[in-house]
Amino acid sequence: MFELTHKQIKEDIKNSIHLFESEEVKIPSIWQCLKVGLLFIIGFPSWVALVCFNEVRLSYGSPVCDASILAALFMGLFVAGQIYVVKARYLALPTSILNDSIIIKMLKSKVMIYLATYLILIFLSGLYSKIFVFSPWLCSGSMVVGFILFNLVFMLDMSRFDLSLLNSAISAWRNGDRIENK
Repeated sequence: MFELTHKQIKEDIKNSIHLFESEEVKIPSIWQCLKVGLLFIIGFPSWVALVCFNEVRLSYGSPVCDASILAALFMGLFVAGQIYVVKARYLALPTSILNDSIIIKMLKSKVMIYLATYLILIFLSGLYSKIFVFSPWLCSGSMVVGFILFNLVFMLDMSRFDLSLLNSAISAWRNGDRIENK
């Protein structure tokens, strides 16, 4: 995992500002930002529908299955919205910052770990629901509860890093400020 010091973060921000000054910022297309989120919009309700399929007590058209699929669709839309915002900000960064910044590499690895763990939780809860419990509510409920818990833990994890320096650097860049050696 990444262990960052305050000095590494400050140096990385200083390098990033110099790269911002020398490179163009590209505005990503809506499709670039949305395509990963579409997988969640389609995947979440599809997974819950698969859990509902061929159940002894449940079938398509039952209120429980329909409500579970609708809840999964809502969660898919919510996750897709968050992914869209993060992906748009990520893709707007110059390529050299994406390749060289230790802060960006750390954030990317943490997001991937949290996302993979969340998807594994949903997959396992769906399997458990299909095999043992026969309730699609377990699967769609784990999407909602897992999302809230993973977001909370992620925010706590990120708060340990002094990312306000990065926000200040980006704000300074947007305002046209420059770093001057004193």
